[in-house]
Amino acid sequence: FFTHHTSLALSTLPSISLHDLTPLLKALLATLPDALSGTLTLTSPHTAVAITLTEAEPRLADDIRGFLRRLAPRELPYLHNDIHLRDPAGMEDPATEPMNAAAKLGAMVVGASLVVPVV
Repeated sequence: FFTHHTSLALSTLPSISLHDLTPLLKALLATLPDALSGTLTLTSPHTAVAITLTEAEPRLADDIRGFLRRLAPRELPYLHNDIHLRDPAGMEDPATEPMNAAAKLGAMVVGASLVVPVV
C-alpha cells in the first residue's frame, strides 16, 4: 500500500477556467516509482472549484463553458452575492469576498473530487 500527498496550485480566470491536468499528473506519477497501479484521488478544498474527467478537446471545452453559464448564469441576483447581508463571521474579509455564487453552484453540480485508476 502506497500513499503520497501533493498540492498543486493553478491560476484561474474570474470566469470559467478549464485546465488539462494530464501532463502535471503524468509527470507527478513518473516521480513516484511505487505508484505503478492503484488509484489517484483528486480533490479541491475550494467550494468554487470542480474536478471532472473528460477529453481535452477545444470544442468540448467551449460546450462545457456554455453549459455551466446556462446552468448558473453569473448575472443572476444570487442571495450569496449580497455580501453586505451575509454574516461576516463566515468570511475571512468581507471587503475582498468574491461574488461567486454561480461558480459555487456549478462546482456543486460537477463535484469537487475524482478518483482515477492508475494502470
